[in-house]
Amino acid sequence: MEFKKYRATRKNVGILRKALNELGHTTYEDYSLDLPYPTKHNINSMQLEHFQHEFWSDMYNNEINYKMQELEKDL
Repeated sequence: MEFKKYRATRKNVGILRKALNELGHTTYEDYSLDLPYPTKHNINSMQLEHFQHEFWSDMYNNEINYKMQELEKDL
């Protein structure tokens, strides 16, 4: 399967969220707060814009990109 570049549309951000869920990446660590340890958050509870800013670069990971392509075919 070839690597595919995606535009940051709402549909593609939703596909990225589904791909991350299916691959088991359901939490992220937030280092933005001034705490000794990062806080963990569920990616499904994030607002769309915040999710896009945090995770859009993950689309360039081959495993995630291929999963997005599989999910896109199922739509």
